[in-house]
Formats: sequence, C-alpha cells, structure tokens
Amino acid sequence: PSSHFDVGEAGFDETLEYVETIGQEYVGSGGFPAPGIGSYENTLATAAAMNRLGERSVEAGVGKFFGHNHDREFTTVYEHEGEQMSAWEILVAETNPEYVTFQVDVAWAAHAGVDVPALLEEHGDRIELLHIKDATGLGGSIAFTNLGEGDVPLQEILAAAQEHADIAYYVMEYDVAPQGEDFVETGFEYLTGQEAGAEGSRPVEVTAAEVTFSDEDGTEDDMYTVPWDVGVEYLVDGEVVEAGERAGTGTVTVTARALAGFVLADGTTEWTHTF
Repeated sequence: PSSHFDVGEAGFDETLEYVETIGQEYVGSGGFPAPGIGSYENTLATAAAMNRLGERSVEAGVGKFFGHNHDREFTTVYEHEGEQMSAWEILVAETNPEYVTFQVDVAWAAHAGVDVPALLEEHGDRIELLHIKDATGLGGSIAFTNLGEGDVPLQEILAAAQEHADIAYYVMEYDVAPQGEDFVETGFEYLTGQEAGAEGSRPVEVTAAEVTFSDEDGTEDDMYTVPWDVGVEYLVDGEVVEAGERAGTGTVTVTARALAGFVLADGTTEWTHTF
C-alpha cells in the first residue's frame, strides 16, 4: 500500500508510474522532500514541495503524499507565527490535508521525547499511516527490538490511534531487522492477538477487482484487462493468468479466486464477455 521511494520533484512522474503499477495507495519516502528542515525557510519550502507533490499524486489517481519522521523533525524547533513549534508541527500546519498526510514512526517520535498518544489525539486527522516499532534506550543510545520488548508505549499508542486517528495502515518496522522471521511472527501476534501461521487463523476478507472488456467490433483493439489485487488471483480457462491487458476473441470467462490466507467477500467473482 505504501513504500519509501524517490520523491525528487524532477523525477516524480516516473515515481508515480512505478507506484501506480504496483498498486500503491500512498506515495512518499523515508523522510521528507528537499530542501529539508535545516532552516525555518527550508521547512516552509519543504511544506510547499509536499503540497505540489501531493497534488500531482492525487490527480494521478495514486493517493496522498506522506512525510515520514525520525527524531530530528521533533527536536528541531522554530518560531512560526509567533509560536515555538517543531519542524514536524510546522509541516503539518503548512500542508494541505487534501493532498498530504503523515506517516508517524512511533519509536523515533518517542525517542525525541514526544508524547505519541497526545500527538495522535491532537493531530489524528492528519495521520493516516503509523510505523509500529519498538526500541530501548529512548533519548539515549536507541536500539530497536521486537514489538512489546522495548520501552515504546505501544499499547497506549495503539489505543490512541484507534480512538483519535483515522489510520489506514499499521506498518510493522524494525530498522535493519536482524530478527527476520522472528520479528514478523512476534509482531503479527502482538498486533493481532492471533498465533502466527496457526490453523484456523481468521482469513483476510478481500473484494475482487473488476475485470473490464474493450470491444471494438472485431478489431485488433478488442481487449480485456485482468486487474492486480491483494489476495486474489484470476483464471482464464482454468489457468492462472498475470495481471494486464490481453487480446479478446470469442467468449472469454475470467474467474477470481482467493489466495491462501484470504477469503472473497460477497460480490462478483466471474466475468464473461463474447467479442
């Protein structure tokens, strides 16, 4: 749904093409666009850049642009409209919520001394993505660890997010994840209360995206498009096919089938068209 990618303005058309191809709903990087927050003037310029990039992203049909914090965005403070504010708060104040949202990395924010539950309560309408991360040594020599094993108040943060924010995705993150599969399993269990890989775990319900047909009366432009969708595969004549456009001749029937760990919601799961 999102990733950390190139958000340079000059190459942003290529970024949008890439993230649209893989089906992302948000576009951003592991930080903020140039020129950064090294000065008050740069912070305002960065907010303006986020607005421009967000407008381009939304108009392209991808979704909102996001900024991702570390600790410095909260420890860097400037006077803004007569008030002392962190660079992060200035970026929130100076960006358009129609085009821009924020991905809060809870461990880096806590490391900066931020009361993250209070932050979510105050700015929850601007935060749609959370990086759920745990760490020890907050405020000193930070070291990342599996969820629930560090000093980040994750339970309070998750409760505040559910009550005060409109979070679209909770993203597990472990910087330089040395624990690998162990982090994935323990993190899944921490966030869901389910045993990782257990039989009977609740499958994720998904709705199959629609197969579309373009019929130009027997021309070479007769096509049908198999969509890409999370948790769903599509079959033609009983064979799984890749997403994309395909030439249409005769009668074509496309069927959607849930992948392991998913279940199809009520709705259309088969499409038939005769060219």
